[in-house]
Amino acid sequence: MYPPRPPEIRVQQNAIEAPHVVILGAGASIATCLRGDRNGRRLPAMGSLVDVVGLHSLLDNAGIPPDQRSNLEALYSSTLADARWTDVRRTIETRIREYFDDIELPRSITLYDELLLMLRRKDLVASFNWDPLLIQAFHRNRHLRELPEIVFLHGNVGVGVCLRDRRNGFFGGRCGACGEFYEQSPLLYPVADKRYDENAFISSQWARLESKLAEAFIVTIFG
Repeated sequence: MYPPRPPEIRVQQNAIEAPHVVILGAGASIATCLRGDRNGRRLPAMGSLVDVVGLHSLLDNAGIPPDQRSNLEALYSSTLADARWTDVRRTIETRIREYFDDIELPRSITLYDELLLMLRRKDLVASFNWDPLLIQAFHRNRHLRELPEIVFLHGNVGVGVCLRDRRNGFFGGRCGACGEFYEQSPLLYPVADKRYDENAFISSQWARLESKLAEAFIVTIFG
């Protein structure tokens, strides 16, 4: 006699189709480069940005008191956003761009590499950071698999925009509609008033985050 057939085993798979949203602050980039970037350059938080980037002499010449320099975005909202400070504001933004443009991801595997590879195409990474580390990690891993969408809520030195066609991409690339090179995305604007809708690019980034948050199954905040 043949032995009785074993009972059929059915494996139930519960795939989660809703997105995972990850929100990154300055601490995430600092954790990615604890000993500095590839060339030893420090990754600043907002409280240390004036020191790390070297803005004190510029702010001295502009007459900005030392006790108002602890948070550059707050200083922008309270003072520099005024039209009278246009030249100072442009110089500050140029200095910030020059510093962050030189930031390079270490050659070794970093936190940002692991983060992007652990997420799915349907997921979203939203960053408040100006440095290009997340973009560099995206570039060097995109041949391995489909990576999550990334947005930059306060702009980024590695992101470009085409205001005419309302498109954005990596700075240095061309708009898919008109073929013109992307312009740099904004960095400084009045965050205290939360007037994100005043800039089309920033508004679009927040809209993508809000859309994903509305359907997310999990939200992770890091940094």
